Amino acid sequence: MRRLLLAAAVLSSLGCVPAFAFPGGSYAASCRRIHMEGPYLTALCGDGYGGARWSRIFARECGETGVSNQHGHLVCGGYYR
Repeated sequence: MRRLLLAAAVLSSLGCVPAFAFPGGSYAASCRRIHMEGPYLTALCGDGYGGARWSRIFARECGETGVSNQHGHLVCGGYYR
């Protein structure tokens, strides 16, 4: 995931627009199989109880607030550290 974000940053700094753009946020720390399906961010996210569930969110809806994982659900906001 971090390599993809780094690649996107490098391409955008060169004036290239990547075909993908992952929203910011803390979800990457507890989710895997992260991918975009059109405007939707989809990931398999840990629920905090040892399980995981698929979650999906309309990424543009979150704007600058970013995306976080709340018990296996992707939600807008929450840059938790």
